[in-house]
Amino acid sequence: MASDDDDRTVFGQKLPPQPPKAAPQPQGQPPERPPAQQPAPAPPPPPQAPAPPQPPYQPHPAAPPPSGPQGGPPPGVEDTWFGGRLPPQPAPAQQPYPPQQPAYAPPPGQPQPPYPPQAHPGYPPAQPGYPPPNTGYPYHGQQPPAAPQPGWTPAAPPVDHQFPGHVPQQTPQPRHDLPKIAFDDALRGKGLDIGDASNPIIGAASDLLMLLGRLRTGMVEMQAIPLHDHVRREIATFVQNCQGKGIAPDDIEVARYALAATADDIVQTIPGNDPQYWQQFSMAAELLNDRSAGIGFFARLEEVIAFPQQRGHVLELMLTCLALGFEGKYRADPNGPVMLSRLRQEVYHRLRAVTPRVTDEMSHKWVPVVLGGRRSGANVPMWVFGAIGGAMVVALFATLTWILAQDAQAAQNDIISLHADATEVVIERSQTAPEFVPYEAAATGQLERIQGRLAPEIADGVVEVEEYGDFIAIRLRDALRFGSASAELTSDISALGERIAQVLEPEQGEIIIEGHSDNVPLSGRGQYRTNEALSEARAETVRALLVPHLSDPARMSVIGIGPAKPLNTANSPEARAENRRVEILLRKEQSL
Repeated sequence: MASDDDDRTVFGQKLPPQPPKAAPQPQGQPPERPPAQQPAPAPPPPPQAPAPPQPPYQPHPAAPPPSGPQGGPPPGVEDTWFGGRLPPQPAPAQQPYPPQQPAYAPPPGQPQPPYPPQAHPGYPPAQPGYPPPNTGYPYHGQQPPAAPQPGWTPAAPPVDHQFPGHVPQQTPQPRHDLPKIAFDDALRGKGLDIGDASNPIIGAASDLLMLLGRLRTGMVEMQAIPLHDHVRREIATFVQNCQGKGIAPDDIEVARYALAATADDIVQTIPGNDPQYWQQFSMAAELLNDRSAGIGFFARLEEVIAFPQQRGHVLELMLTCLALGFEGKYRADPNGPVMLSRLRQEVYHRLRAVTPRVTDEMSHKWVPVVLGGRRSGANVPMWVFGAIGGAMVVALFATLTWILAQDAQAAQNDIISLHADATEVVIERSQTAPEFVPYEAAATGQLERIQGRLAPEIADGVVEVEEYGDFIAIRLRDALRFGSASAELTSDISALGERIAQVLEPEQGEIIIEGHSDNVPLSGRGQYRTNEALSEARAETVRALLVPHLSDPARMSVIGIGPAKPLNTANSPEARAENRRVEILLRKEQSL
């Protein structure tokens, strides 16, 4: 090998004489072959060594065709890496499709390079009419292929340059369609009025902004004609709401222009039925008589951004329109996305300069955790633990009291029911003594006397007077009205108490006041824990009504019977109301 390597390729071969270069082709676009000169696809020769599998990918439009496994010249292209022509390959003699040997020996440990191209006519000279390359980017000749982006899926099956007739099968990629919102359902989102406290303009336009955002993401099935009518009504409603909130007319006009331009920009770039209708009757042309809203939007933005303090609300609305996807005149600009991003940042910083962040910290009084330090619970005062413990004790006491009251009432009901259905015991004697005729004394007339004095009250159903063993019972029923689980009267019966005291005053004998209740157990949380205590308290209330009108109150006594002596054993509201009573018992004259 000669010491001077300037006239050799990277693989050690002699460089061929350089012909005059033709006009450069656009980068990434090889010249087309005439149909008559297309070579017939040849069957693949037997490979000497298996090549490593290559993942299919679609090369970038600006990148050259993919190369071989070792980065050498791609098969089928008769150029070296530096633009020179490869030396002509000798034609095979009398052997169809012989395997071609590489013009160089691969280094140790490297796989075999691909086969060089077969002997067929090369590409013809460049055809006239190709556009020259972009002057903004210098032409560097053939470059190594760009690596595919991670996670990138090719849109077309890859082309094998060594075997152009073979098209590998491509696994179809699953398509994930986004859920669609029905057009009628999207138009029913009314009355949101979001952001009314901070920005009244955005609050008035919230319905339309929500609809435009869904259209921009493709969530709504776009229908041009009904959408056009709906957007026109929404803009008119927006103007009325802003006027009602006292917004300046200049700000209303700029906001109206921004909403109309945003609606045109978004709707005209999404697929749907009858797109020509919106292009012919755009919102800006119909409402504002302006067909250059893509330029006028940014002109008005330059006017508003100069006064962020005075016109911050409309400036925030225009920033929202940019965030929704308004591009306008920058849509056709190659550097449009970068310029729009800078513009959004500029508007945001202007707004942030007027209304700064409240704070960057999530907590104003945060305390770091010290490893190995004391727990923060040690700073809790002791009275807090004492209060919690006391509350737990009170709750436990109340719970146990309620359970005890329920069990006691259940035991009492069981005791009362032992003799409720007991049959009378009859003693039969084989020999009976002569029938004893008891002595019947003459009627004393005490019952009739008391009934006569209380005749008006008996006729009204307020009291009942009857004999009760050795006593005459004056039973108070509907006249007594107490609160639930209370011994306080809810009605004034002082006149009735005075009348009963006047009837009892001339009569001699002991007076017992008995209180009775129904069989419904008390909860145990009130003033009275049992029905006996409640009935005794109610009897004491009746005694207090009689004491001022009796000359000897000491002959009166009070007792609480509870549900032990029911008048009606039925388990109904009427029976329980009949059992709730107070009885005044006067001992008979003949039993004294």
